[in-house]
Amino acid sequence: MISLRPDGGFWRGAQFIPATAIDRQALALATATSWSAAPINDCADRADFATVLLAAARRGYPCLLPSSSAPDALIQLQAQYAGAALVRELPTLPESGDAVAMLFPGEQLASIGFTSGTTGQPKSIRKSWLAQAGVASRISALGEQWGVADAQVVATVPPQHTFGLEMTVMMALLGGWQVATHRPFYPGEIAAALAALNGRRILVTTPVHLRTLLADATPLPPLAMVLSATAPLDPELAITAEERLGCPVREIYGSTETGAIASRRTRDGERWELLPRVLFADTEHGQLQADHLPPGTRLPDDLQIHDARRFTLLGRPEGMLKVGGKRSSTAAVQQALLAIDGVRDAEVFLLPERERPVALIVADPGGSGHLRRELARAIDPVFIPRPMRFVSIIPRGPTGKARRDDLLHCWQQNAPRQGDSQA
Repeated sequence: MISLRPDGGFWRGAQFIPATAIDRQALALATATSWSAAPINDCADRADFATVLLAAARRGYPCLLPSSSAPDALIQLQAQYAGAALVRELPTLPESGDAVAMLFPGEQLASIGFTSGTTGQPKSIRKSWLAQAGVASRISALGEQWGVADAQVVATVPPQHTFGLEMTVMMALLGGWQVATHRPFYPGEIAAALAALNGRRILVTTPVHLRTLLADATPLPPLAMVLSATAPLDPELAITAEERLGCPVREIYGSTETGAIASRRTRDGERWELLPRVLFADTEHGQLQADHLPPGTRLPDDLQIHDARRFTLLGRPEGMLKVGGKRSSTAAVQQALLAIDGVRDAEVFLLPERERPVALIVADPGGSGHLRRELARAIDPVFIPRPMRFVSIIPRGPTGKARRDDLLHCWQQNAPRQGDSQA
């Protein structure tokens, strides 16, 4: 049975709401609601999100976690799951008195999440409370090693995303962390949210948000750690962040299918280490062994496995590049682009029926010739994207990921007019 941690919870301004108080609110909500199916949990406030999550569990339902809050996406989800109520904020609830603490059977479903759609149509992923608690216990063990067991957290990622769910909701309910309820976006908002906390502060964020934060001059209060996920972090960006912020910058690697599964301190090298009590049971085929994962679980990316606990991430199968007998990945080319001074954002991807990548780039004036020369210093020239299209903004979701459909639309919208040349 899975139980809540009384020392964890949420900060809403100056008010701390412990996990046990969230559970009492969840009992009141479960009693008052008329849900006849799993609800769609689109609450932006993390304490409200957690209340709906626990209320659904008390009624025997998982929560549906939309990959997007866009109206069309929510309508489509409601059509797919008949009777699913959309919950975006809590109704007025009666005062909650004492309640019997909720104990969750490990096999009970906690959530149904959806892949981000970066490589095609999103697919549903079902997670049990055992799976969620398994990740939380392992992150808690790492927190002890990292000296942030009593962390107070500000996060720029939403609770509906796997990384946000695990680090900012499950760690508050099951791992003892104390998490700010809202999601700041602009650097000034992030600084203010961190300043409102008075413990060992962690910033949970993404490479896109971290790059934006470092490009701004807003000073931040002292940090114990930056924790990043959703895409590999450029080593130079991580080193700059450590120097500027005065704290370790660590990454979490995982997937919607597995949840968090490995970590690294980016400046120490490209190798990842599996979380405590996780092993490669089969180093040849990459099957994972952990008591919270189904037998035979594998990671969706291509890996170079070094031993039972360490690996190098090569990239997604659909992002692997093979040109003229040479191999690389869109992720490697993208990191090389982002390391060039003046490049503020970039996405490297493949178009149908092409083996050479293309790129959308947000950059200071300088031209594609400059970028090609700089890239040729870092990567094999056969992998330099052709063409490159310069845009004012790359469409990204709330975690900084770009859906393939959105990239293709942006690519088409920025096609050169007749007579223009392509870079």
